[in-house]
Amino acid sequence: MPKVLLVYDQKLIRDGIKSLLALSGSIDVVGECADGSTVIASCQQLKPDVVLLDLSMPVMNGVQTLSALKQGAKRCRCSF
Repeated sequence: MPKVLLVYDQKLIRDGIKSLLALSGSIDVVGECADGSTVIASCQQLKPDVVLLDLSMPVMNGVQTLSALKQGAKRCRCSF
């Protein structure tokens, strides 16, 4: 079962995506982040297989966060 980290600044949207993923029964949402600045630490702690990342966020936008993930992760494959 793939482990997913949801990253979206609006809680209502995160909750909706989480509900949709739960319906599949084969995806495990292991964590949520409201901005890009907390993603790196969450990835190190939770070790998700997939990060669903919003591109437009406060503090660190999605592109900045993706770049930071690529630099810090040894086995990270990043794509849009």
